[in-house]
Amino acid sequence: MAGNRVTLSSVCLMPLNFARTEDDARFLWAAKMNHSSRNLYGATEPEYLEDGTPKVTIPKHVLLQGLENQKEYVLGQFNRCTPPPGGLIFALFNKLWRRKCRITIKKLGESNYLFHIPDASTRTWVLQRGLWHVDNCLMFVAPWTPSTSLVVPEIKTIPVWVTLKKIPIILYSIPGISHIASGLCAPMATYKPRLDPILMNEAKILVEVELSKGFPSRIAANDENGFISMVDVEYAWLPSKCERCGQFGHKIKHCLESVTKSHIAAADPSENPSNGSTVVVETNTLPKSVQPELL
Repeated sequence: MAGNRVTLSSVCLMPLNFARTEDDARFLWAAKMNHSSRNLYGATEPEYLEDGTPKVTIPKHVLLQGLENQKEYVLGQFNRCTPPPGGLIFALFNKLWRRKCRITIKKLGESNYLFHIPDASTRTWVLQRGLWHVDNCLMFVAPWTPSTSLVVPEIKTIPVWVTLKKIPIILYSIPGISHIASGLCAPMATYKPRLDPILMNEAKILVEVELSKGFPSRIAANDENGFISMVDVEYAWLPSKCERCGQFGHKIKHCLESVTKSHIAAADPSENPSNGSTVVVETNTLPKSVQPELL
């Protein structure tokens, strides 16, 4: 026992009112263990199925308690695409997020990953961005909870940084820029709290745009007298659009439709003339398509 000693600082002790169901006379080793080091106890008596399999009933309050330190977990969900390889996801987010803590990742489903981010400030930053772009695939992030749905939300709007250029000087104000940017959808914030007093004809702003309306390159600013000024729009980043299914958030190589068709071809020998050989491709570097500066 001495070689496997568990220190008090490394465990989460059970509550004092925890209901024990063990018989110390039956389990001598458990009874002899130092109570200050022990953090697990018998919580219920098992029943047995017909084949002898033990069955335990989990009470509701245990289910509601959820994952240990669950506030430290973030759920990542890829949008309607086959996700990039797990090794790439691990390498990328450990590179981007691990300045203050080590990031661990667990795959939950075909398009869902659970990220453990112990540092609160890093976790807040990751969640505030909302979306992350990995190898031409969009990934939504949200706090993990026991009731978290694994249904991937449909992308209808995204936040994106744009630069407005050729802004008329008379409109170089927060109200003026708000009116101009309303032509894109929902203006959110300027890049800096105060407008630049030197570059008075352009402004970098964050807007939420509707994907169904496209991405206009100009906005016509019209005053009440009918005078129109054309303001140019430059986008810092735009999501990939699949040429096969028409959905935003991925390219053809990650399209679910292509996966379905490949499965059909594999099932039909006439559609798959391959001699059965397998090609293995190894990648040692992150792809250039990774976009860490979405927001």
